[in-house]
Amino acid sequence: MRADFDEERLGSTAQELLTELEAWRPVDESRALTHGDPCLPNVLFDKGQFVGFIDCDRVGVADPYQDLALAARSIGSNLGRSWVPVFFRQYGIDNPNERKLAFYRLLDEFF
Repeated sequence: MRADFDEERLGSTAQELLTELEAWRPVDESRALTHGDPCLPNVLFDKGQFVGFIDCDRVGVADPYQDLALAARSIGSNLGRSWVPVFFRQYGIDNPNERKLAFYRLLDEFF
C-alpha cells in the first residue's frame, strides 16, 4: 500500500519502486539464515544481553545484508542515527555496503 511506504518513498508507485529494485539488485549476494525483520521491537534482551527474537515469520535464507539493513534502519529510528555506526562496528563491519543496505530497505517496501 502506497501510504505504508517509507517517508523517502511516499508518493512513488509500486511500479516505480519495482523498477528501481530491479536496477539495484546486488550481484554479490551471500547466503545465511536471516530473521527477515530484525527491528528493535523484535529483539529480546535480558539485563542488557541478547536472548532471542520474536516475530520470526520471515525467517529464511537470504543475504545477511537484508537483516543488517532493517536492523540499522530500526536503530536509527528508535535510538538515533549516531548509533548506526556503533552497531556496524560491533557487528564487525567498518564500511558497510551502502548500496546493498539501500537495496534491502527498498525490498522491504514490498512486505
